[in-house]
Amino acid sequence: MKINRDNLYHHLLEKQFTYIEKTSLDAAFEKDWMEKWTISKEKHEEFKKYFLSLVKKTLKINKTKALSNFEWFIKNHGINVK
Repeated sequence: MKINRDNLYHHLLEKQFTYIEKTSLDAAFEKDWMEKWTISKEKHEEFKKYFLSLVKKTLKINKTKALSNFEWFIKNHGINVK
């Protein structure tokens, strides 16, 4: 599946879950997944690199704007870093 503006958010959410061996289906059945699930600092940094690269390419934005998008994503949908 080609990643574009329409499916970018869903793809990134799913990608984040793969770092902790979960899926969006798991999240649908876990009421407070944002508070309960954790990710290691190393995995979080890997996801951050992936996120920034993909968002810059897909949305054709610079690193500063991509970082702003990352911060918003993590604040609203991020897994807690342990």
